[in-house]
Amino acid sequence: MNRKEIYQKLKRNPKNVRFEELCRAVELFGFEFRGGSGSHRVFVIEKYNLVGE
Repeated sequence: MNRKEIYQKLKRNPKNVRFEELCRAVELFGFEFRGGSGSHRVFVIEKYNLVGE
């Protein structure tokens, strides 16, 4: 599934989402897995420098 399909699925039925699907979705949206195990996982997104040089 691509980002748009996953977003639509989450939006249509947010109560019926598997944990693995949610983890995959956040990775597709640019977050990186940084640790954790089981149902406790940490995802981060890198900050971009938007200041021009």
